[in-house]
Amino acid sequence: MSAFKDAIANDIDKTFFNVDEFSDVHKYEDQSIKCLVDDDRLDTASGSFANGGVFEHLTELYVSEEAIGAPVKGQSVTLDGVKYVVRSVSIEYGVIRIVLADEEQ
Repeated sequence: MSAFKDAIANDIDKTFFNVDEFSDVHKYEDQSIKCLVDDDRLDTASGSFANGGVFEHLTELYVSEEAIGAPVKGQSVTLDGVKYVVRSVSIEYGVIRIVLADEEQ
């Protein structure tokens, strides 16, 4: 692995997923994981409101690729006791970004 990639991996574990810096411990499925949960940013409308579009609040979950296996779009998952459906998944530099929508929507 290159020095740059080693530095990024080190930053991910020691800064981004450090509970004293950025992350918190949350319950994902049946395990406690260090992750970041952002539910303040993503609100979206699917379709136009004039055509019956639905406004949905989305939650972003950032977690180390080593902490969990990446879910797939459409999969049902539980975060802190709330059921969600996975809207999208992306992985960059060892970090999984999962966009979640409330399953009841």
